[in-house]
Amino acid sequence: MPSIKDALSGVRSTTSMVLEAQLNRLFATDRANQEVRTGMHGSGIIVGDAEFCYRKQVLSFFYVRDNVEIPVKLQRIFLEGWHVHEKWQKLFKQAGIDRGIEQRGHSKDMSLLFTPDAVIELKGRLWVVEIKSMNEFAFRRANGHPSGEKQLMLYMHMLAIPRGFVLCENKNSQDIRVFEKRYDPEVARPFVERMINVREYVGEFAVARKRSVLPERTCTGSTCKRAMGCDYRTACYNLEGLERL
Repeated sequence: MPSIKDALSGVRSTTSMVLEAQLNRLFATDRANQEVRTGMHGSGIIVGDAEFCYRKQVLSFFYVRDNVEIPVKLQRIFLEGWHVHEKWQKLFKQAGIDRGIEQRGHSKDMSLLFTPDAVIELKGRLWVVEIKSMNEFAFRRANGHPSGEKQLMLYMHMLAIPRGFVLCENKNSQDIRVFEKRYDPEVARPFVERMINVREYVGEFAVARKRSVLPERTCTGSTCKRAMGCDYRTACYNLEGLERL
């Protein structure tokens, strides 16, 4: 028979679980009140070939995105990264070197929205800055930051600023490393080609309004893991509840 001590321990454990659940609810996102974003966005253009989807990009111009639930653990990670961004952005402002903090750029020609973490001026030169937080293991082994460097290249292209760097911070120790990059048109070329292709697909669909002119699906079905996590699953498979912009 369990002792009174064991029983009390069980009560405390149950209470802790309830408290954890209540605290996790603080991370609940209200997608209904979030900004309605349409068209291409820089973060979507620079993803790898296995993740990139022309059909999704085109649908984003014409349909409201789905309310895809983001796991609480991932929301916690995002929020932690956001605080790292906020710290460095405030330091840039305090030092008087900021020339644009989370300043949204928009290319009407490409129908692209993009938001560099910062543009700063050091010794008379402008730099595009991407801020990333990394765990101890990744920080010590890193020789660069591939996704951050892709973002840099796209933003340097769009802003016509030839210099940039990824500022990486160790989550455990707050040590920093800087990975400097210079603009390389050959590295930026695939992203530019994607934008040009999306623009052409959008024009074709806007005129024809026939789903047959949409790019091919990259998902194996409407219930596959990739489709279930896509913001445009409803529009892609013409499911019930389809809502146009």
